[in-house]
Amino acid sequence: MKKLLKTMLGAVAAVSVMCGLAACDGGDGECEHVWNEGETTVAATCTEDGVLTYTCTLCDEERTEPIARLGHDFTGEWQKDAQGHWHKCSRCEAADDVVAHTMEDGEVITPATEEEEGTQKIVCSVCGYESIKTLPVLVGHSAASEWSSDDTYHWHVCTAHGDCGMELDKSEHDWTETDRVEATETANGKVTYECSECKTTKEEILYYAGHVAAGEWSHDDLNHWHDCVAHENCGEMMDISEHEWDEGRVISEATCTEKGETEYECIVCGATKTEETELLEHEFSEEWLHDDDYHWHKCSNCNALSEEIAHETVWKQDAESGKHYGECPVCGYESELTDHAWGEGAVTVPATLYNDGERTFTCACGATRKETIAARADFASDFTLENQDGAWIYGKANITNWSDYQFALEFIAATDKNADSWLIDGMEIKSGWVNAAGTLAIGYKVEKDIIADVSLAFSGVDENSRASIRLVVMGGNGALRIPVQFGYDGNSNEVSLERTVSLKAGDTIYIIVNRENVDGVQTNGMGELSIALEPAGAVADFGGDFSLENQDGAWSYGKAEYVWGASEDFTFVEASDKNSGGDGWMAGGVEIKKDFISFGEMTAIGYTVENAVTLRATVTVCGSTADTRADLRVGIKGADGTINGNPSFHNNPNGNILYVTVDITLEAGETVYFLFSNGASANPDAIPNGNLYIALTEVQT
Repeated sequence: MKKLLKTMLGAVAAVSVMCGLAACDGGDGECEHVWNEGETTVAATCTEDGVLTYTCTLCDEERTEPIARLGHDFTGEWQKDAQGHWHKCSRCEAADDVVAHTMEDGEVITPATEEEEGTQKIVCSVCGYESIKTLPVLVGHSAASEWSSDDTYHWHVCTAHGDCGMELDKSEHDWTETDRVEATETANGKVTYECSECKTTKEEILYYAGHVAAGEWSHDDLNHWHDCVAHENCGEMMDISEHEWDEGRVISEATCTEKGETEYECIVCGATKTEETELLEHEFSEEWLHDDDYHWHKCSNCNALSEEIAHETVWKQDAESGKHYGECPVCGYESELTDHAWGEGAVTVPATLYNDGERTFTCACGATRKETIAARADFASDFTLENQDGAWIYGKANITNWSDYQFALEFIAATDKNADSWLIDGMEIKSGWVNAAGTLAIGYKVEKDIIADVSLAFSGVDENSRASIRLVVMGGNGALRIPVQFGYDGNSNEVSLERTVSLKAGDTIYIIVNRENVDGVQTNGMGELSIALEPAGAVADFGGDFSLENQDGAWSYGKAEYVWGASEDFTFVEASDKNSGGDGWMAGGVEIKKDFISFGEMTAIGYTVENAVTLRATVTVCGSTADTRADLRVGIKGADGTINGNPSFHNNPNGNILYVTVDITLEAGETVYFLFSNGASANPDAIPNGNLYIALTEVQT
């Protein structure tokens, strides 16, 4: 514990020095970037975002923000051809969809006759595109029985074709006088004529002599004249001519929404006329008006509003509040400050079993934040079909000895695969899922010494799924490192297993999933499989902390003189000598080295705590021979040497591997002693030594 505190204080001092020397690194310290106003390094186009680059004025670091794409502008004149009409973007060569013309009949250019086709103009009512269509030859005219006529001609209308317009038998009138009344000295006379063909009549007035013009002008819309007042109903229009209009007077001004009126007066006769003045075009101001969703212009003449256009939002950071706001680059509208929208983020530094990873979240405004991904190895998320030479391996296990202590395993890697799975002997392994038709195996090889919490869980696809799971740790030399840990529930399709293990560089953890048979039930071994390894956060590690410097640290090394009886007790004898190799402690027949002990006599290893704490001790002894049996007693003594209850006893009579997990509650200053003795002293082949691993982790109460 003293070493632990020294290490922590050293780390704090190092961080303080680093913070004191920190430059502008854009991190979470006191120094922050000071960004300039930014420079457009890539201009936005209709279809592609641009790039705005900001440079820190302190350290020249750069960051970028997107400039929103402009979008196409299809507001110009119509483009057209024979197939249809469209708009072309004013900024690029893009065109919107071609729309078919809406053609309407126009002026008849050449009327159709009985001998020749006619032609007629047709015009698109949308874009003004013009074309010519052919009018078919008129066949089989049929003259109406009645004459049609005007002042000069008479004819028969064709009734055989709708809107034919053909004038049959057309000729000038043949007038014949049918009646005459001569004018007298005081009255007009008249002559009546009749057309000999169509019987239309007309009259001609015979005026008596001496017309006299009226003093006032008469007029219609086009002309003015003086009526003759010398003869009753004379009808003579004397001095007739067209009106001469003045420049006019405005009666009402035209606006953008209502036409105006101008009155004109004839300077000769005083007649008046009124003409409408066309609507004015809107004059929209350059200033934008807006609400939270749209922007528009206001007409300076009539207060009419232009079409509402949705904002183009560019998100920007507000450093003071730690939030962001949207700004429309068109009208300048700024939304209220809101929290950043981080999304799911992206893994920028993958977590491993040995090191934390990092997930980076990026907001649309360019702000970023980072989260730590706890160190972890996970079968489902790490699964790969790329190769079999990574930390994870997939295949099957050939097992020749099912003993939990002398387990013999040959791992055979899968070589076949489909789109998402490794395949071997009817078994299938994919991310978070297995089909354990046989003895399926998944391995994970560690690169360095580590205390790890291992969690396993199988959940069958249906209620008839039955599978067992085994946790096997093999050393780099292929030897079993802890007894096989087994999990199975014959009454359930679910099984789980959690263990804390002390792993050495080169160790491989094998998880073996095997379908189990149940009488009367057709079982399968298909289901979800989770395998997770996480650093256990060890408080102390016997092998990693082992020291030959002194005996005044948290760890102490020696032997025990044990007192047997109803109330067992022991005396700790501290080792003071070194072994011949200079790499271990000696105390009588006891030798203690890094990750190794001999226990010809009762070997004692102690750990002293400074503060009250509950520790979980994970102890593993791997005997040097198949007959080696190590017994373990765990006892607690206070600073005054008083024992706290009888030591707890643990052994493994069936194998040379002892694996124990025990929780120990200690008061400040107490020492927990791990006491190892020869459990097979009567067997001369049971050499009392082997590899020893002790890991202490804190239990949260």
